[in-house]
Formats: sequence, structure tokens, C-alpha cells
Amino acid sequence: ALLFTPFIGDIHFDHRLFFESALVACRPNGAKIPRKILAYETLSETNWNAPGLSPAFAPNVYYDISEYLGKKIEALEIFASQMQAFPNERSIEAVKALATLRGATVNCRAAEAFVLIREIL
Repeated sequence: ALLFTPFIGDIHFDHRLFFESALVACRPNGAKIPRKILAYETLSETNWNAPGLSPAFAPNVYYDISEYLGKKIEALEIFASQMQAFPNERSIEAVKALATLRGATVNCRAAEAFVLIREIL
């Protein structure tokens, strides 16, 4: 199983609580635990932490989403109340820009970036 969780350094308190709760619930001491745990970044949450005081998001896992970026945008449009007009970080344009940047980092058109928390091989 694979678990995606918000990044521990997010400024949003609920995200940090979710992260910590997920790690408690997924301690590797049972048969039904995720084999991989990845923390994701959230625009307007992950990058607003206190530099030097909060953990920095330094991705080390990338998923090529070039084929799926359009579907991601369609899904975000369903949550119109959570989206804002550009240049706000919670805009469709900013989401596309981040996907493009993360993709360029690993030589693809669009990517999602994650921090690997644990992987059991």
C-alpha cells in the first residue's frame, strides 16, 4: 500500500496534525501497513513555513504527471471555492507552473514532487 500525506512543514496546523497522526497509525509493527509513505507539497501551505525553524520541503521522489495534468486541473476546478485568481498561489496557473517546474527538474513536461518518509522494500 502507498500513503500520501501532507508535508510536516506545512503552515496549516491541520496538515501537521494529519502527518503526525498518519505516522502513528502507520507504525511498521503490523501486517497491514503502507509499504511507502510520501509527503506532498501544497501550494500556499508548504512554502509559507518559517525558514530555518521549520523543515524545508526538499523533494526526492517525482512522479511524471504529463499525461494527467489536464485531469488534475479538471479536479481542481470542482473545488472552485478553494481556488483564487492568478497571481495567487492557489490559482490554476500557479498549479500548472509548479507542475512544469517540478517536471523540468526531472526532464519531463509535468511532475508531482514528494518527500519519501519511509519505504519498505
